Amino acid sequence: MRGPYVGTANKARSQALTATIPSLGVPVPRYFFDTYDGDVLVPDDVGQELENLEAAKAVAQEELPLMAQDELPDGDERTFIVSVRDEAGHVVLRAALSLIVEYPSVRADRPQR
Repeated sequence: MRGPYVGTANKARSQALTATIPSLGVPVPRYFFDTYDGDVLVPDDVGQELENLEAAKAVAQEELPLMAQDELPDGDERTFIVSVRDEAGHVVLRAALSLIVEYPSVRADRPQR
């Protein structure tokens, strides 16, 4: 899904719409959260205005378990990734969650399930 801030032509508009912290008059940075569920990359074209990179980190960490819930792995292993970009398009943080199914050795005296 494409948001309102797609491409370089809209970069200036995105920056112009960036909010400020009223008490300080400081611009609030916009972060973009691209997600990858092991099959599909979904770029974030809209982003979110957040106070700082730590706030963006918290959003990325909250998103990972939700992604895992929505896309349970078909196989025995799957890695979910959230890449956080700044307004310049640079990846400033990457968070990942891996789900791994292992089959431990089955003891001979214990029936298989």
